[in-house]
Amino acid sequence: MNSTIETVSFNLIPGTTKDAFLAASEAVSAWVERQPGFQYRSLSQKDDGSWIDIVYWASRADAEAANASFKQELGTSDFVKLIDNRTVIMEHSEAVIQQMAKQAA
Repeated sequence: MNSTIETVSFNLIPGTTKDAFLAASEAVSAWVERQPGFQYRSLSQKDDGSWIDIVYWASRADAEAANASFKQELGTSDFVKLIDNRTVIMEHSEAVIQQMAKQAA
């Protein structure tokens, strides 16, 4: 079975600083590490100021369960409050090829 990739793109509420958002993201990082099926998370900022949060899950079921749990546990968190909800786009896809960098000998 291949990993499920969750991609969430969004903008922040105007006036939100990068430092404030990254501080609020620490709670999400701690939470996601405890979720069944979690494999990897990357949070990045694009040149236009928008953000992309990418999470690899062991399965689509794990991704969906985490999404439901996130809404219950972190739905009113500072992280969520700093995101412009009107700009959120969440997608799931199946990883068909996964490749890691080879270690130098």
